[in-house]
Amino acid sequence: MTPELWMLVMGGLAALIFGPRTARSSERREPIYGGTTAKTLNLIASCLFTAVPVVVLTGLITGFGWRSIIVALTMIGTSLLVTFAYGWVETPARANAPKRGITNTWTEQDARSSGL
Repeated sequence: MTPELWMLVMGGLAALIFGPRTARSSERREPIYGGTTAKTLNLIASCLFTAVPVVVLTGLITGFGWRSIIVALTMIGTSLLVTFAYGWVETPARANAPKRGITNTWTEQDARSSGL
């Protein structure tokens, strides 16, 4: 197999394994309000970004050489563009989302009785 095909196969496997995990992790940290479109864009960006190290290492091992860095920069740039599209979809939805209220119910009385 050619180095390009090895890079494609290994990068695809890494994207399928690590991309959804990364997308779920980011969604747990910060909820997505933009619906299916925003979730899909987040998944695509995560898949592209997590495949970059594997693609570079595979390219260097198989003899693709310094050109693997160009492929990696292209993948990072594409991931950045997809992330911008995600932000474009998510921003209006986030503006209309319910605001999180302050849940701090600590009062002066609680401070005095805490013994600290």
